[in-house]
Amino acid sequence: MKQLTILASLAIALQLQAAPKVQEVDCGKGETIAAALGKADSGDTINVKGMCLEQVIITTDRISLTGLPGAIIQGALFAPPTALSGQVTVDGAQGVRISGFTIQRSRAEGILGIRGAAFTVENIVVQDNGSDGIAAVQGSTMEVRNCTMRRNFGGLDVYTGASAVLFGDITISDNRDLGIFAGSSSSIEIRGAKVQSSNNPVGVVLVGGSSLAFFTYPGGTANGGSLTLTGNFAAGMVVSNSAFDVYSDNATITASNNPVGIDMPAGGTISSPFGIEKGIHFVIENNGVGLNLGQGSSAVIIGGLTVRNNTTAGIVADNGSLTLVGAPPNPSSITGNALDLDFRFGARATFAGVTFATKKCELTVLARGIAACP
Repeated sequence: MKQLTILASLAIALQLQAAPKVQEVDCGKGETIAAALGKADSGDTINVKGMCLEQVIITTDRISLTGLPGAIIQGALFAPPTALSGQVTVDGAQGVRISGFTIQRSRAEGILGIRGAAFTVENIVVQDNGSDGIAAVQGSTMEVRNCTMRRNFGGLDVYTGASAVLFGDITISDNRDLGIFAGSSSSIEIRGAKVQSSNNPVGVVLVGGSSLAFFTYPGGTANGGSLTLTGNFAAGMVVSNSAFDVYSDNATITASNNPVGIDMPAGGTISSPFGIEKGIHFVIENNGVGLNLGQGSSAVIIGGLTVRNNTTAGIVADNGSLTLVGAPPNPSSITGNALDLDFRFGARATFAGVTFATKKCELTVLARGIAACP
């Protein structure tokens, strides 16, 4: 009986030890998130209120860092960065959730994941930071839900094999460099999210074998979604030696009021093979050049392409290749541009059922389905 009592006591102690704790931090009273993290175990929640003037480094798995209404984590913009330079850094920890804060005035990143971290950022405003608003590097993975990134150096960045999945409403605007960047074999997925990148030098940049994709998952959980690229200073999107893939039902991509809507200078690909059956829509309008395909770039868009009212040309292909097909119920058209089609040295094009009016083709162009192109 005594042994059973001891075993029961040990079991209760282990249960108590394993139970997640909730800590309350009031930065207005001089309390700190760092102190709470120092006492936290995996699975704990830290609720924060007030303005916290500190750098936060999370190394414990499954921590939930929750900002109560009005909570701010703020850095000193002109102070030298520490070795881990995010205002909030997730260093290798798994299952971390950061929600409800405004994070601002970091000397470097607002939120940074490093060394294979896995974390979620939700209902966050990240603004006025010296480097990226939210970034994942070194194989880290993040989910970004209902977040705003504005007036940072860059908006949302993934590089060195990192990845991001976007949900909800994502607004990226007025950053001094790039709105969204994926480089060094990194990936971004839009999973039913409504993403807007506007008033940045470039809305989206994909380089170095990276990708941006819309996907549909069983049960329709990721159907739809949109990417809107407006008013960026150089281009809505740049795809170079990287891929933009659109496979999600009812996805919409809009590039408008940029000098170039979608620019593919070298080795970029756009793949949208199911637009007719899945209701995918590309709208490229009111830019200087709508779609530009350079050396070795290619685009396959089957249904749902509208290119209109671009002031220099609708589509320019210079040694790139283009396959466009239009058919009910999701037709394609290239109309109302200063020049609808401008096909230059070595361009290759296949058209079927696509409406257009004006064109120019150099002698080296090989085109099918376009009358009077060599």
